[in-house]
Amino acid sequence: MLLLASAASAQEIRGSLEALPGADDDFAPDALGIAPDSAFAEDPDNLAEEPLEDLRGVEPPPLAEPEERLKRKKRPEEDNPFDPVGIRAGAFLFKPTFDAYGGYETNPTSTEENGGSLYGRSEGRLDIESDWARHAFRGRLEAEYTAYEAFEDLNAPRLAADGALRLDAHEDLRIDLLARTELDSESPGDPEVPDGVKGRPENLRMGAGGGITYKPNRLSLRLKGDVDRRTYEDAELNNGSTVDNEDRNYTAYRLGLRTGYELHPGFEPFAEIEGNRREYDLDENDSGLQHNTEGYKAYAGVRLEPNPIWSFEGAIGYGHLEAEDPFEPKLDDFIAKASLIWQPTVKTKVTLTAEKDVSSGGLSCCAVAREVSASVEIEHELQRNFFFTASLDYERSFYPRADYTLQDVDAEIALEYRFNRTVSARLRAAHQISDSSNDGEDYDTSLIEIGLRVQR
Repeated sequence: MLLLASAASAQEIRGSLEALPGADDDFAPDALGIAPDSAFAEDPDNLAEEPLEDLRGVEPPPLAEPEERLKRKKRPEEDNPFDPVGIRAGAFLFKPTFDAYGGYETNPTSTEENGGSLYGRSEGRLDIESDWARHAFRGRLEAEYTAYEAFEDLNAPRLAADGALRLDAHEDLRIDLLARTELDSESPGDPEVPDGVKGRPENLRMGAGGGITYKPNRLSLRLKGDVDRRTYEDAELNNGSTVDNEDRNYTAYRLGLRTGYELHPGFEPFAEIEGNRREYDLDENDSGLQHNTEGYKAYAGVRLEPNPIWSFEGAIGYGHLEAEDPFEPKLDDFIAKASLIWQPTVKTKVTLTAEKDVSSGGLSCCAVAREVSASVEIEHELQRNFFFTASLDYERSFYPRADYTLQDVDAEIALEYRFNRTVSARLRAAHQISDSSNDGEDYDTSLIEIGLRVQR
């Protein structure tokens, strides 16, 4: 989440597609942050109008006053000499990166205590961004491999790619497109994984989405949608048998509309609606659960950006979610989400998020769940070439049909020291606690790793 999501731990610590930009459940077509918003036409109400007759007979001012000539122009802010510059090729900028880490994890299986292991992790990454006068593109390619000394069955690769394209169709119309894919693996301690699994079963996720934003003046309208496809390979068990995971494969659809009106610069009330559906390849899973789900959400909220120091966006609403199984309870709940970004200094940034939601569950016993999550992240520049980051995440999922609760707490700190634009040293420590209402499913794991990054 901070410097790099380690593949050397449980699913939350090692990262997954959700950690990729634009790939979270609250998908936004421009979530990659590919570029500032288009230069929409300025609101005519904000333009100063001056009658022509007021200008008649006015003499032009002198070319310069003596004291004005003595004033020095403010120097533009210099780039950080330790930031990578990338490689320019035509209208694109390429930023290659290679990381090599070594570390130790206390419980890499993420199950009841099985002992720890040394591990090594290497990762290559290529970031691509456009340098166009109009429109914008940003993409990312990642390849990662983790190897454990004591648990060779847990050795696994991870491949990921995503890209976002922004089209400035008109001064008041923007089109966003996004695609993503990832090949990842699951931890043996994941509650969705069959008991007694051997190693890390792989899964593939592919998705695409888009959005249209229309902003003729202070009014803004945005239509967005996305499709996600997820498939799981069959799992090999420790006893030599194989579990068919076809019943876990699904396709998820989502379509939403958001409208807002900027009553004042930095103050925009908005309303948002969304419909969603998840369809599995098999109508029933191996437990006989009819797990296809569909639902909708409606929000009313506000966006505040009074100054560069802090910004806030929050919304409350109503969510409905139901499964096709007649014995699965329907969820009709109050939902809410909020995000606060505070930058007290140019070197410090604090991000707070919180959410209460209803979601489709992936467990064999349950199709729907109530979720609560919160997080805090701190980024601080100790020196121009020395950076500190820390984060704390909490997530709670409750499955009403089985009266089952799962809670996860993740804490992480990281340091980065940049020797120059090319080479930096990194130190990272993380701890995860998983608490389940079922006996024998609780676990915790910690890791510490150190390594080098080479970038251009």
